[in-house]
Amino acid sequence: MMMPNCVTPICVSDSDVEQTFAKKLRDRCDKAPHLIYSVLLWVHILSEKTGKKDRYWWFWRQQSEPVQNIAVKIAKENSRHRQADDYRKLIRYMLFADIAEQHVNHERDNIDFGKDLIKQFAVNAGTNPDVFEAMSSLMFHYPDMFFESGLSILSKHQKEIGETKLFSGNTVFYLEIALSRCLLFENTARLSKELHKSCKILLDAIVETGSSRAYHLREHLIRSRIVVN
Repeated sequence: MMMPNCVTPICVSDSDVEQTFAKKLRDRCDKAPHLIYSVLLWVHILSEKTGKKDRYWWFWRQQSEPVQNIAVKIAKENSRHRQADDYRKLIRYMLFADIAEQHVNHERDNIDFGKDLIKQFAVNAGTNPDVFEAMSSLMFHYPDMFFESGLSILSKHQKEIGETKLFSGNTVFYLEIALSRCLLFENTARLSKELHKSCKILLDAIVETGSSRAYHLREHLIRSRIVVN
C-alpha cells in the first residue's frame, strides 16, 4: 500500500508539519474514517520497522478523541449511515479488537506501551458494542494488563445500559473465559466487594444471552465465594 511522503515525518519528530498533518486528519475523522484507518495502519507498520512505538501512540492519541465521539454517536443512534462499516473498522483497529492469535505475543510490547490510552478510550466510549467487545478481547488475551481495569470499566457500562445490547457472540466468549480464569483459578480465596459486584453485573448479563457456562459461574460466585470489604 502506497501512502503520501508526508506521512513519514509522523514517526520522526514532533515537527510543525507533523502537528499540522495530525490536526488535519483529526478534523476530517468524521468524514473520512477510511483515510484515518489507512494512515494509522501505515504509521503502525513504520513504527514497527523503526522501533519507535512512541510515535505510533503519539499519532493514535491525536485521533482518539474524535473517534471516541464517533463511537458514542454510533451507539446512541444505532447508526445505519453508509460509512458505519468504515467507522467500525477504524474503532476496532485502534483497539485491537480483531487481533489474531498468532499476533498476540508479537503485539504485547506495543499494546503495553499504549494500554492506558486504550483504557481511557473504553472509559469514554464503552457504551459502543465494538469498544465493549475490544476491551473484552484485551481482558482475554492480556489479563495481566487489562483484566481488573477492564472488569471495572465494562461493569459500569453494562450497569448503565442494561440488558444485553453490548454483547456480541465474541464478547460472551471472551468474558466467559476471562471470568472463569479469574474465579476458578486465580482468585480462589476471598474476593473484594468491588470485584464480586463487577463479576456479578457481567455474569447476570451473559446469563441473559443463554450461556450455561455463565450461569454456573454465577452460581459459584454467589454460593461459594467469601466477600471482604
